[in-house]
Amino acid sequence: MVGIINSGFMVWGKAALNQHLFKVTSKDYPKWFYYYWTKHHLAVFQQIAADKAVTMGHIKRSHLKEALCAVPDFNLETVDIIAELVAKQITARLESSSLSQLRDTLLPKLLSGEISVKAAESAIQEVA
Repeated sequence: MVGIINSGFMVWGKAALNQHLFKVTSKDYPKWFYYYWTKHHLAVFQQIAADKAVTMGHIKRSHLKEALCAVPDFNLETVDIIAELVAKQITARLESSSLSQLRDTLLPKLLSGEISVKAAESAIQEVA
């Protein structure tokens, strides 16, 4: 699993990387829409790259253009609701990552007796 931050949107997830990098963006659609479009097509892009008979397969810009999807009618209320849900998802992932790092740092020290519970509580309050 790879942690990445892309325009403040994708925080944590699986990623594929090869010699071509494409920034998927749009002036016409919200970030969450083209994020989910990319996520939907990612397995196909990975398979295209894997099927190449070279050391390092790659996808081309044409593969991105061929990856179609149905576009719904957007209204502001729907866009705002989904954007809010995605923002909550990002916040939850960041908090989860922070808590996991804190656990992984403090738990071994607590179990070994390197630090006391009181010291761990102080460290947690400093972070919060």
